[in-house]
Amino acid sequence: MKNNLTELFASLPSEEEESGILDSAEAQEQLKTIFADLAYRPVPVHSLQRMWTLGELSTQVALAYGSLWIRGFFADADTKRRNTLETNLRVALKMVHRLGYLRGAATKLGQAFGSLPELLPDQVVSTLEMLHAQAPPMHFSLIREVLRDELGKDPSDLFATFDKEPFAAASIGQVHRATLKSGEEVAVKIQYPGIGRAMHADVRNLMALVFPMRLSKEMDSIRDQVGAMRDMLEQEIDYEQETRNLIEARKLFTPEDGIVVPKVFEQFSSRRVLTAEFIPGPHLCNFLKTNPSQELRDAFGLKISRAWFRMYFANASYADPHSGNYVFMNDGRLGLLDFGCIQRFTADELLLL
Repeated sequence: MKNNLTELFASLPSEEEESGILDSAEAQEQLKTIFADLAYRPVPVHSLQRMWTLGELSTQVALAYGSLWIRGFFADADTKRRNTLETNLRVALKMVHRLGYLRGAATKLGQAFGSLPELLPDQVVSTLEMLHAQAPPMHFSLIREVLRDELGKDPSDLFATFDKEPFAAASIGQVHRATLKSGEEVAVKIQYPGIGRAMHADVRNLMALVFPMRLSKEMDSIRDQVGAMRDMLEQEIDYEQETRNLIEARKLFTPEDGIVVPKVFEQFSSRRVLTAEFIPGPHLCNFLKTNPSQELRDAFGLKISRAWFRMYFANASYADPHSGNYVFMNDGRLGLLDFGCIQRFTADELLLL
């Protein structure tokens, strides 16, 4: 995770140091403090606690931009610009802290915000975008118990090597590199303890928020939509279902396609732990930093389209196609990750395709 954090710090917007202005170095120090604080904090699982944290965050964001609006009456153009950049960065750091603490559906909300550059300021989007694969990780002392409970042994007994520092972390779990005793390099995805209860609490909170609409004509539709969200979240926290999705998706592609779905090692996987083949290579942002040729961009774009449509027509729609789930391998192949969110159509829906 250390290399990923270095990349994350480098991605923060930089500004010349000004009196009273948050500069890049200060922002990096604050982000380090945020990650260190969240490493030892368990996931809050109670509905009221999670609702309170989101309400607190919303209030702080509103106050930050309210203060910016008032200060704008007494500032010149350059000062307004600096104040806006500072406020955007402070808000982004606050959102990373609170959404990273809540994890689960709250972090997914941050990931969604990081994919909406047309709605949010650049400084907020560029920071939240990192939540796709570089969310605040949890210390291994908290994660180890999940691994022991699910697989029955300590990682030192199961694997030839096991890196205690995760190389990726997201909304539901984090991923550690390991080597099987047979020699294969693998990625071990481990759920955060309590994340299932946290997800259920978020659904209950959402239903509480829409409760005032219970007498409206739209309530049946809203209830169906919330139910669909609940079902999809249930799938995402069930790694046994993701294992089945991976096995099915892997059968759809041949070596000639240049598309790689990682092999699952079922004997080292369970409902809350998933061990799969390690796919090396950069994600989208780092791939683009290499300034690839247009020909290479087009080739990868074709592979992404082919992968999505092939799964779509095989009734296994890849429903979470954000940039963190693609690996642009150095040999030109495309790696596909995270098959927890697969949408399947009913028989009636298939007739409409």
